[in-house]
Amino acid sequence: MKDKVFKFKVTIEKDGLVPETLDMKALGSLICNISELMENAGNGEVETSLSSIEANCVSLNVAISTMRPYVLWLGFQCGLLSGIPLSCNSAIEGINSFVRKTGAEISFHGNRRLHATANPGRLLIKKEKIRMKYQTTLFGQLIEIGGKTPNAHVVQLGKNIKITCSISRELATELAPSLYQIIGLDGEAESDGEQIISFKASSISPYKGRDPGVSPLQGLKDMGAGKYYDGINPLDYVAEARGRLKHA
Repeated sequence: MKDKVFKFKVTIEKDGLVPETLDMKALGSLICNISELMENAGNGEVETSLSSIEANCVSLNVAISTMRPYVLWLGFQCGLLSGIPLSCNSAIEGINSFVRKTGAEISFHGNRRLHATANPGRLLIKKEKIRMKYQTTLFGQLIEIGGKTPNAHVVQLGKNIKITCSISRELATELAPSLYQIIGLDGEAESDGEQIISFKASSISPYKGRDPGVSPLQGLKDMGAGKYYDGINPLDYVAEARGRLKHA
């Protein structure tokens, strides 16, 4: 874990909870769910350890390498779910299941303050799955194309997620020469609120990836920039421009 970490304490409290009758398997599952939740919510390293087992209370220590889960815990309490990934839902359900079965109250403390509480009367909030459709342009690398019902498999730029795109036979024929190249597809995307889960392409975007063999400076010259800047030293030009500004 990184040198700079944020630490907080998790307590599981219930009257009559004693070490002799504690279900260690259920406690182990709870610890795994808390670690999974923090890891998915914060995109950081997480270390969870058992601090103490006492009458009516079990304490855990959690260390995380990012501040983001603190904000997310407030979101769980207040219902501000925009930043909570769907991948947290499984861990949240595991924590809620423990609370329902045992009747215990789980509290999350950090920086000497209470951040969130889960109890039978107030469980942690899961993020609802949504479906929405919209028109957009999908950019990515075309890695596979074809099939009896034509599909194009595109790895989305910036996310490294493979998306299966429904296309027509005509579009498949047109796309074939672009295999393994960066392309753009116009069409209708269906999203779960976090990422595209399906895409129906209607046309090829005029976007074309830059030829890696052509330098940006050469590209500028090809567009006519050379007639203005050939023979000029950039450092001398900047120094001269600063001088003109100074005496303006």
